[in-house]
Amino acid sequence: MNLSPQNLIIEQGELKGKGTICNQNITSESIKERSYKVGSVFQDPRSQFFTLHVKTEISFPSENHGVSTDKMQRNISETVDRLKFSPLMGRKPFDLSSGEKQKVALASVYSLGVKVYVLEEDLWESYFLI
Repeated sequence: MNLSPQNLIIEQGELKGKGTICNQNITSESIKERSYKVGSVFQDPRSQFFTLHVKTEISFPSENHGVSTDKMQRNISETVDRLKFSPLMGRKPFDLSSGEKQKVALASVYSLGVKVYVLEEDLWESYFLI
């Protein structure tokens, strides 16, 4: 179900207030524009994996956004360094533990440089309380 403001049909009632992300009214942006600011990571990230290698999985969102290869490589290197991700880089996502899969999904969002992360409750607890 697509609940973006462009697809909402209001038959009755009055729409009041506004929704903002990073001080930008969400009704004035496309979903694509919002995706540069907001990234999501599911509790079970298997459903959001698209590739067979951790490195290409981390780069996948950047490729979809048309990030240049040079910038993408810099972002991946920075992500690996900051998140201490080296041990997972040569592996396949489907061979990882559940927690490692979540970290790969989080790293792919992080490497894109979004400002807002939408995390499912259990992911937040397991990743940040370890």
